[in-house]
Amino acid sequence: MTFWAFLRDQWRVIAFFLAGTGLMWLVCWFAAMEQGVVLRWSLELYALSLAWFALLLYVLVEYLLRRPFYQDMRTRLNGELSLQSGDVPLRAITHEQRRFNELLKRYHRAYSAQIAALEERQNFFETFTVRFVHQMKTPVTVLQLLEQELRQGPGDRQSGNPKRALTNAQLDTLDEECRRLEASINAMLYTSRLTAFSFDARMERLDVVRLIRDVVNHHKSAWIRRKLYPRLEAPPHAVWVVSDRKWLSFMVDQIIRNALQYGVKVDEHGQTLPSSFEIRVSEEQHTVRLAFRDEGIGIPERDIRHVFRPFYTGENGRTHSRATGMGLYLVKEAADRLGHEVEISSEVGRGTTVVFRIRVADYYRPAMTGTASNDGGGQTE
Repeated sequence: MTFWAFLRDQWRVIAFFLAGTGLMWLVCWFAAMEQGVVLRWSLELYALSLAWFALLLYVLVEYLLRRPFYQDMRTRLNGELSLQSGDVPLRAITHEQRRFNELLKRYHRAYSAQIAALEERQNFFETFTVRFVHQMKTPVTVLQLLEQELRQGPGDRQSGNPKRALTNAQLDTLDEECRRLEASINAMLYTSRLTAFSFDARMERLDVVRLIRDVVNHHKSAWIRRKLYPRLEAPPHAVWVVSDRKWLSFMVDQIIRNALQYGVKVDEHGQTLPSSFEIRVSEEQHTVRLAFRDEGIGIPERDIRHVFRPFYTGENGRTHSRATGMGLYLVKEAADRLGHEVEISSEVGRGTTVVFRIRVADYYRPAMTGTASNDGGGQTE
């Protein structure tokens, strides 16, 4: 606080002082008139000058006493605020300042206690979530292995027992439910990891074409079952980006799962029709562009601007009871944390396009923690 600002705050003191001085001068003047004494103007001016000097001295001393407190406060306000206990007290001189400091300390202790309680609850939730997810992965893996054995083995279908025979449709349903359960568990795990993202990301140089191809192949049976045929168009050489392999795979996987759910064509009778799912990888100036396009039901215009909000399902979600509204939210959050850009466009009845833009950042290379082996690109169907 400047001296002039402090002086403006002291206007009441100055006003009452002037009023008191004026009243005292009037009393002295009337008393002198009654006694028949004539006061000299020089004496009156001398007395008033002494009073003004006392007022000015009081204001200066008061400001100098409060100045360290004001300077400390201004430094804190202009700099970065810290919640360290040693940074809370200000340099207090007056009793009022000390009481203000005590109030700040009490607020800080109460706030710190609330933060500690919230952090403890958050740590408990994260630990519980991670353990729960890892425990649930075991039965999911067992179910997937059993489903594969039932498909490969002769089973009861060759024994002629129709009551115990498992049809391909039942096995497909079992496989689909296992994959859906696996996706839900992974979404739960990645949601909990977003809160500690700075400790989870591991930036490395990787071939994005190979990564996409691995994710596409993971859903091989689902492509066939949904009559959705992926087509990957990419340069003939490896396309290198700097990102986190685990998180980028998760984002691509979420887009593919959305395409498998909403990106298929159906006829007027509700039967699934063959359709394509295009994935294009292109190199632009300082960026790598990943475009995923399906030919499905599309997203209404009123819903498109809300799709990245958590738990938002929109009109399509109301027709698909399994929609959680978390997939695209996690994609957006992970992309923002990684420094990637993601955008979505859609037209009802024509399909949806999701585009990632990954900056080619050369300054990451000295700090890379791993490299990917060379792998040829190209076009696959």
